Amino acid sequence: MTLPVLTDPHQRASVYDTERSTLALDPTLFLNAPLLRHATLIDGAASWAEAIGQAGLDFEVVKHPVAFRNDNEGYTRVAEVFATVRTDQNRALGLVKDRYAIVQNRVAGDLIDTLLDDGSAKIVAAGSFKHGAIGFSIARIPADVLIAGEAVHSFLVLSWSHDGTRPLTATVQMIRAACANVLPAIIGSRSKDASLRWSMRHVGSIDGRIVAARQALAIGFTAASDLVAVANGLLARKMTIDDLRAFTVELIPNPKGDDADLATTTANRRDAILTLAVGAPNLANVRGTAWAALNAVAEYADHSMTARNTKQTTSAENRAASIFGGQAARLKARALAILTG
Repeated sequence: MTLPVLTDPHQRASVYDTERSTLALDPTLFLNAPLLRHATLIDGAASWAEAIGQAGLDFEVVKHPVAFRNDNEGYTRVAEVFATVRTDQNRALGLVKDRYAIVQNRVAGDLIDTLLDDGSAKIVAAGSFKHGAIGFSIARIPADVLIAGEAVHSFLVLSWSHDGTRPLTATVQMIRAACANVLPAIIGSRSKDASLRWSMRHVGSIDGRIVAARQALAIGFTAASDLVAVANGLLARKMTIDDLRAFTVELIPNPKGDDADLATTTANRRDAILTLAVGAPNLANVRGTAWAALNAVAEYADHSMTARNTKQTTSAENRAASIFGGQAARLKARALAILTG
């Protein structure tokens, strides 16, 4: 069986006319995109100082010494270990070494404020995971693209932690509006020198913030143009049902080995992706292409992969974290590498 293939040349990918592009965003995207659903929508904030209040991030974190009760019913100090404590709730967020420097939530938004000042970005959401141990802000940047007649929006995501698990980190995330899927990182998958993720120390001077902001925008626009190039190649590549089956086998290998009986979970994951590729309504106009296969993986990873509640995090938090840079992101990156290899 051969699937219908995209033939309309007007449905190829292209970069938006930046002069006509807008930072306005359909709010329903936040209801559908797991990456955004857990965040607080920010309405009309002109600065990060205003946004952190709306998102409930206007709290301080301090370090406290750690001790344990000894046999004499006293306490013994644990050398070089401190607890990071959220002061408004007196809640411990994590354990760090004495040299760990806390980056307060109000400080983490310096980069975003610089982008806001020149109109290059708009804060659209912010929030936290693990009771505030990990904070993030999401800004819309004017680097959208059209792929097969559909908009793909560009976002700059800033994240940081108060538990020592991550530095202040910026990533570019691109979300397909039709299905609210986050597309895999294009830069980095094709070049050893480029990356959609980079870390930075807090920059105190205005000159330093301007440099960092320009780097962020440059990477955002590079990501958009690279996505266009990759999408056009995937749109031109035909895939039959047999091709799709072979793709899912390579994407999700049998953990028991090729010659062993197929694990039920593996079979279910392959079938779920195949079903989306051949039947998802939002892929009707690109059915039978490698672009459809990639988006089927993205939809499965973002919306269908298991995300469980834990003592520290909700399933919604874990799903969003997986899209940020966990299992969902890795599955999409593998799919991209297979389809473009």
